[in-house]
Amino acid sequence: MHKSAKRPSSRERELLEQLRRKLHIKTLDEVHAEIIQRTLRLTRDDKALSADLVGMARTTFYRFLRRGCKPAKKRPPKPQMSITQLRRKLGLKTIADGEREAIQKALRCTRGDMALSAKLLGIGKTTIYRYPAKNAHKRS
Repeated sequence: MHKSAKRPSSRERELLEQLRRKLHIKTLDEVHAEIIQRTLRLTRDDKALSADLVGMARTTFYRFLRRGCKPAKKRPPKPQMSITQLRRKLGLKTIADGEREAIQKALRCTRGDMALSAKLLGIGKTTIYRYPAKNAHKRS
């Protein structure tokens, strides 16, 4: 959240959490953690391969790991196919795909209310405006 942005009150946070649960909407941090944890499990802690699979730079991926995603223990053998083929075969999403889906779902559930969608996702309003998904609610 931007330094000058007003922090929500405890009552506001409580209401947002209730609305998130009712609409089954995850914050983008939760979406990121879910995708990264699944990828690490499938690659058995191969961090470099996992970073490539989720479409992140390795340094950014390692930053996410430091924030709480716990890797598994063993490393798998190197794959004999491209990252895109492997991603498709394992049914993995990139971080960008996960974010886009979460934003589209929030916009559909709030009938296009970008301010409320941003609060539900735990991000700033300007972040939603940057995504091509901003008009997703109009197509549904």
